[in-house]
Amino acid sequence: MSLIDRLAHPTLLHCFFRLLCGTLSDMKDIKTHLSPQTESSRFALRYRALLQMTPVIIALTALVLLMSNIPDGDLLAAYGLYALVYAALTGFALYFAVLLSGAMLGPAHAGGMVAFLSLPADVVPLSLWAVTAGALVGVLVRYVHKPAGAAFDWRKRAIDAVMVTSRITISFAVAAAIYLSTGAALPMDTGLWVADSAQLLALFVYVLAYFLIYTAIYTLELYVNRQPVGYILKHNRMMITAILVLPVPFAILSAEVTRDLFQPAGVIGAASMALIFIGLHGLSRSEQQTRRQLDEMTTLSTVTRAMRSHLDIHELLETIYSQVITQFDVSDFTLLLYSDDRLRHVLVLRDGERREEVTLDDLDDRGLLRYVLDERRALFLLDDNERKAFEERHKITAACACQAWLGVPLVLGVTGYGVIAMALRTPNGAFTVNDTRLLSIVADSACIAIENAVLFSRQKERAARLSTLNRVSTMLSGTLSAEKVLDTVIESARVLGEAQAVALYLYMDDDDDTLSPSLASAHGMGEGFASAAPEPMLIDGNPLYEKYLLAVGDILEDAGASHLRGVMEADSLRSLVEIPLFVGQSPVGVLVIFYTAPQRYSEERLEILRAFGTQAAQAINNSRAYAVANEAFQRSVEQLLALAGIGRRLTASVNLRAICDLVLEHVMDSTHAQAGLVLLLPDADSPRVLSHTTVDRDMMVDLSVAEAGITRRVLDSGKMERIDDVFLESWFEDNPRLIAPTRAQLAVPILRGADTLGVIMVESVRANGFSEEDSHFVAQVANQAVIAIDNARLFERITQARDRLQVILDTMEEALLLIDDRGRIALANPRLMSLLDISPSDLIEREIGDAADDTALDLPARMGFAGADDLLELVQKIGVENAWPEYPPHLYMVSMADGGRRYIQRYIIPVLDESIQTMGVLLVFYDKTHEQELSRTREELMRMIVHDLRAPLLAVVTGLRLIERYVPADNPAYEVVQSTAQSSRQAVHKLLSRVDSLLDIAKMQSGRLTIDRAPVHLRDVVDAVGAELRPLAQDLEISIEADIPPDLPALYVDRDKVERLLLNLLDNALKYSPTRQKVIVRANVQTESDASGFVRVQVIDRGPGIPSEYRGTLFDSFVQVQGNHNVRRGFGLGLSFCRMVAEAHGGHIWLEDNQPAGSIFAFTLPLCE
Repeated sequence: MSLIDRLAHPTLLHCFFRLLCGTLSDMKDIKTHLSPQTESSRFALRYRALLQMTPVIIALTALVLLMSNIPDGDLLAAYGLYALVYAALTGFALYFAVLLSGAMLGPAHAGGMVAFLSLPADVVPLSLWAVTAGALVGVLVRYVHKPAGAAFDWRKRAIDAVMVTSRITISFAVAAAIYLSTGAALPMDTGLWVADSAQLLALFVYVLAYFLIYTAIYTLELYVNRQPVGYILKHNRMMITAILVLPVPFAILSAEVTRDLFQPAGVIGAASMALIFIGLHGLSRSEQQTRRQLDEMTTLSTVTRAMRSHLDIHELLETIYSQVITQFDVSDFTLLLYSDDRLRHVLVLRDGERREEVTLDDLDDRGLLRYVLDERRALFLLDDNERKAFEERHKITAACACQAWLGVPLVLGVTGYGVIAMALRTPNGAFTVNDTRLLSIVADSACIAIENAVLFSRQKERAARLSTLNRVSTMLSGTLSAEKVLDTVIESARVLGEAQAVALYLYMDDDDDTLSPSLASAHGMGEGFASAAPEPMLIDGNPLYEKYLLAVGDILEDAGASHLRGVMEADSLRSLVEIPLFVGQSPVGVLVIFYTAPQRYSEERLEILRAFGTQAAQAINNSRAYAVANEAFQRSVEQLLALAGIGRRLTASVNLRAICDLVLEHVMDSTHAQAGLVLLLPDADSPRVLSHTTVDRDMMVDLSVAEAGITRRVLDSGKMERIDDVFLESWFEDNPRLIAPTRAQLAVPILRGADTLGVIMVESVRANGFSEEDSHFVAQVANQAVIAIDNARLFERITQARDRLQVILDTMEEALLLIDDRGRIALANPRLMSLLDISPSDLIEREIGDAADDTALDLPARMGFAGADDLLELVQKIGVENAWPEYPPHLYMVSMADGGRRYIQRYIIPVLDESIQTMGVLLVFYDKTHEQELSRTREELMRMIVHDLRAPLLAVVTGLRLIERYVPADNPAYEVVQSTAQSSRQAVHKLLSRVDSLLDIAKMQSGRLTIDRAPVHLRDVVDAVGAELRPLAQDLEISIEADIPPDLPALYVDRDKVERLLLNLLDNALKYSPTRQKVIVRANVQTESDASGFVRVQVIDRGPGIPSEYRGTLFDSFVQVQGNHNVRRGFGLGLSFCRMVAEAHGGHIWLEDNQPAGSIFAFTLPLCE
């Protein structure tokens, strides 16, 4: 019984399958329980031992099968060529294996099937050795022709070759044994295919057994090689099925065709199988390449999307790490980023645990990392052998404790550089070429994302710096205190520059920038720095002075900063930046920023510091200007307060000497003078010294300075003069001084416009004792003194005028009382006592209402008012626009305390301001007592005269009538008597008219005249008067004409008095008219609205007219026109009588012009209603 027969025994097959299934089940169970925490547990030990033993067991099984089926020489001679072809076909199938995701699988079982089915059963041992040899050669050839750059581990490859060869051997032997065990004959034995069910079933079982054993051992290979079995089987199930199933029909067909291998059909069959193998290999390669590209693109897209979603550098590094871990099953990861040759960001994981605060020197793979960083080249060490060889070749002493290592440089352009690395530390761990390619893709994406993140971070930092700069600018502009500005500059420079120490040097003398700046403030420096602070390098005289900024990265490497090393090393400082502080072209100082570590300064960083330096310089300059301005302001405030104080005191005084003393006192106090004087010019005379003083009262004072020297020059020029040192003047000997020790003099004119009123002169015993501010202050005091001096002089003049006015008021015969717009009695002269029996002291500064209510004074009655209301109504009209009426003179009587009576005539006169508004009222009281007594005496005398003349005249008239009556008409003297009697009667009648006029005037003045009105025609009155005056007119050769409309309405008047009115006017017209002229009486009805109901009567003559000076008084009593001596003289009562008659009838009389000669007397009389 052969070995094949023994293998085909059911019990043996059962045991083999039990061993195979048990091994797979144990491996699965152990791997399920395996975890990093149970690495030292029994499961891990058992799993490890089983993995190590599995290749040995498989190899021993194959070896046993081979040794049990050694072919004899006859078979080899008979079928050796067949065996060689089938071996080549198997090796060809393995060499052109189908590529899977993470593995490969060749259709070598197809070659075994062809060999088994195309040869007799007794040739099976030879076929077994043939497929075994072909499998071994194919695997070895495949390993020899490995891809360029791929790692080669002979131990691993040997195990892999044993496992693959064993898989081909065992699957062929076991499947053949199973087929033979069914009892079915092989096609070669029968010579043809028998399509019976037994043979088909045997063939089906054969193929199925071949599939299962081939797949089971392939799975063991994956476990032994520590490949992801589940991932490979799951993601390649369709391809594995195709590899196993697709070649079977071709293998069966080829077995039928290749019975005679050397026939064309056999050759074609073998070639077809080879082409199928090549096609499957090509398809798998294309598929894997496409899948790899797709995976790479998917990975790139995923990584890029994940990376680009983060702009924060720390989040981005975490994302890169998570993506790498997702794509690679590694536990060691390193990411280093450098900027400005400084390690900026570190992300290191060892055995899955993060390591914090590590440097490059702390890492065991630092040699490999330095190589990638220095060379800027990727380094792929796929397994331990490559890593060791590389370390030995480059003499890397710090050996890395890892099996495989991949590192890719990160080239970030201007933003920096870095490296991404990962390592495998498990035994026999290795990377693939695909891993290198994928890591390069991740690194390329990471470079873009990191560069964006770095740029974003820099922009963010720049924005933060600019924000800080803006905030600092706001802080600097928010205060003008020099101390606060310096503190803000120091602190802001430290924060903005991220510095450890700051020093600020300032030029203290603004007028001399050649001096070295002095240390003004420092922060973070040692105690000895202030006492031994070195000079900055950016100072005048240094060749570097013209630089806008100086940065020293490391003082140990910069020869120009050697003098700073001692001071800086004492405070552990290595780097500095000097920022010159300029405002325009004027240096302010130097700001120095110190760092404890060497620095590499970017242009952007220096630009921020330069901008800050500009702001700091401006802020310091502003604080200095503010300090100067504040000092000047404080001095100005003090001077303004002094000016306000002196202003109040000056306005409170009207004494000229007191004003000068006050001015000199304030000027000497403010200027710290030792001597001074104030002199004023009177209206016309030499200067007069009104005030002088010295600090030391015992000093001798030379007042001749008022007549000569600086005082005289200022008086003459009207301009201020200051002498800083009198000893330096050429005219020193001729320049008088108030006191002998004087060195400085200041003289300021007191000006009103262009007029010089005087001089304020002060002296100091110190040279340059008076500043420009002192000059301005004294000038301001002089300006205020002008007003006070003018007020004092005005007060003096007003006082004198008041005194003179008081004398006038006291001597006036009229009584005066002035009421102002407040209703107060502002003025009352002493005459009030004698006229109104009121004491002025009881009225002055008293409210008029209060005085009016005082019954003891009886003020309204004594002032001629009906009551207090009339007086108050008068006062209330003061200040009211357009409310002041015309008040006519008022005559009234006052009873005196002594029992006497006084006749008072009161005048109310408004007091007007510049805008013609009433600002007060003046009441003037005249004493009319004497005039009233004279008028009464005159009236009594006239009454007596009229009474005494009227009776004799009536007797004469009676006698003349008797004479005319008793002289007969035939008497020769009749005509003479008649003519004489008529003339005498006319003269007596005229004389009686004059007497009646006197009597009527007296009655009218006393108010006792009665008017007997009746309808009268004016024509009748004119004719009667004309008839009476006709003889006189004929004698004077003057005609009287009446121009009266016939339809003139009747008058309602007293005919007798109107005839006498017209008689007086016509008599005057005849009296003054030249001969051969005419006198016209003209009348017409008034049509004006204000004169309706009256007749206007005019008496027109051609006489010499009335002179203009008499027009206002012509109608007064006893007024006569002088100058015409050829005219009959009267008593001046006729026109007065005419005025009284016209006014008694409600009309009035006036004089009109009659050009070119003559007069027109017009009057109005009422018509009948």
